[in-house]
Amino acid sequence: EKKEQERKERERKQEEKKEQERKAQAKKEQEKKAKEKKEQEKKEQDAKKEVEKASQEVDEESKASGKAKARRGGKAKKKAETVEEPEAKPAVETKEAPEPVKAKKAPKRSARSRGPAKAEAAESKDDKGFGLMPPADPAVQNMVSEATATWPQDPKKATVLFRLAGRKGYYPAYLLLAQLANNAKDDALMIETFCTMLTTPDVEKQMPKELLSNCAMQLASALRDPRNKAQVSAYDKELKQIADAWPIVNTVRVHDESFEDVRNAIAQKQQELNKLRQTSSELESSKTNFEDLRSKLGLTQQLDKEKEQKAREAKADFDRIKSHLNAEAARAEQGSWHDEGSSWRFVATVPSLLRLSDGKLDVSNSQVKMTGPDRTVLVSSSTPQVLDAGTAQASWSKKHHRLEVVYQKPVLEPSPPPQEDVFDEMD
Repeated sequence: EKKEQERKERERKQEEKKEQERKAQAKKEQEKKAKEKKEQEKKEQDAKKEVEKASQEVDEESKASGKAKARRGGKAKKKAETVEEPEAKPAVETKEAPEPVKAKKAPKRSARSRGPAKAEAAESKDDKGFGLMPPADPAVQNMVSEATATWPQDPKKATVLFRLAGRKGYYPAYLLLAQLANNAKDDALMIETFCTMLTTPDVEKQMPKELLSNCAMQLASALRDPRNKAQVSAYDKELKQIADAWPIVNTVRVHDESFEDVRNAIAQKQQELNKLRQTSSELESSKTNFEDLRSKLGLTQQLDKEKEQKAREAKADFDRIKSHLNAEAARAEQGSWHDEGSSWRFVATVPSLLRLSDGKLDVSNSQVKMTGPDRTVLVSSSTPQVLDAGTAQASWSKKHHRLEVVYQKPVLEPSPPPQEDVFDEMD
């Protein structure tokens, strides 16, 4: 009975402990939900404030333009009255009373809406071409329409509205903003918008892959402009993420040390090595005189140390340059070899090369090598066996940026039949 009581006591304590853990877990979940609810309310309030602020600015602009037009209409009316007073012709005045008809140029006020109408037509055309869906939320749709209408007068406000629509889940708003920035020749805004759009998760659910690929190519073409070098360094993290899905962006990323800098450094170090060789030859030619001077001046150890130090520095520089060049060669495309019976086929993809004529292809009996316009090694691979370079045939695919080289395998000549022994013939 005592053991049974102890067991029941232990079970009761365990149940109490589990109950306490469940209550603590439920409390944490409630706090988490309350926190998320507060954050969501805060975001909604911020969005409402931004929309209200944007609408207030639009109202102020419309009021200011209305007042200015009213002032201009009043001045025109006063001028007409001063011109009509000395004539004193009431009949004419009553007939010319419809003068304010000139102020009925209301269609010019709607000229603001002409621009958005064209933009909306273009948007619908893009939707037909690529299957883009309009926003399901009416508030987001109004926000996009207002941003499109506001762009010609206030691009900053329109940019805020487009970004707000994109953050609310309508990703094609980024594409509209990028197109408007491209038309306005604002590369910085276009690059920023494309980086935001292409790094947004689930963007492929609202926009087709072909359209996103076109956006990536447009981003790459903008990044090739030397004037946008600062933008490349500013969005290096986003560009690395984009390059995983669209490798064409990786070809324009700026490295810390370009090929031209390396080539200039190599040329400078070669000049220094030539000077050292010339100095050493001069020292060898005047060795006898130098020995006499060294014995007289007692500078043997110091000069030897200086010479050894210069040689070590030159060797270290040479090794550093050599390792850098080896690293450049290691980054080259290795390609793949395929055995096709009577021939060997080599296939390599080179996305940074547009045409085969832009590079230099070297085909030998033991290696296939291709270099770019700036002498960068793009492809380097050894043949699986010694082949005849005279039978090699190269082809290039512009669509896939793919190089193919076909070698014919060497034909083995049949060995002559063994000759019979002379003694066997005699038998």
